Amino acid sequence: MRLFLAYAHHDFGQLKQLAESIKSLGHDTSIGYKLMPGADWKAELTKTIGDYDAVLYAASPASSANEWCRWQCAQGVKLGKPVIPVILQETASVPGVLGPYTVPNFSEGASETFLAHLKEVLQNADSFRLPVQDIPAPEDPDGIPAQAHGAHMPPHLRATEE
Repeated sequence: MRLFLAYAHHDFGQLKQLAESIKSLGHDTSIGYKLMPGADWKAELTKTIGDYDAVLYAASPASSANEWCRWQCAQGVKLGKPVIPVILQETASVPGVLGPYTVPNFSEGASETFLAHLKEVLQNADSFRLPVQDIPAPEDPDGIPAQAHGAHMPPHLRATEE
C-alpha cells in the first residue's frame, strides 16, 4: 500500500521513524516528497494524494493546529481515500478508538503493540473511508505545507510558526 503522509513540519524527526516502521511492514510512504517554491501547492498535493492508496494523518498538537494537514486530510476524503490517523503525540483531536479499531499510537516508538495495531488498521484501510461532507479544513490554508520545508524559500514565504 502507498501511504501519503499528512504531517506538521514540527514532527518531521518522529515522522521519519514512523516511515521506517511503515516500510518494515512492506508499505511505501511519501516521506521524500517535496514541493517547490512557486508551484501550485494545492494542485500538486491534490494530484499526489490521488496517486496514493490512503492518507496517513500523523496526529499531534502541531498537526491538529496546522491548516495544511487538515486540508490534506480533507482532500483525501474528497478523493475517496481512506484517512488513517496515527498518534505521534497525544491530542484531543483524535479519539483512542475509531469504530472497532484502536488508533495506532506511535508516541513511544515502534513497539510490537504499535506495529500490530498499524498492521491491523492497514489491512482494514477501507474502514477508514469517510463520507464526503463538510470537513473542518480551510479552503486556502495559511503558511506552507510541511512538504515544502527544506526547499529554498524566499523570506516572505517562510513559515514563522507551525
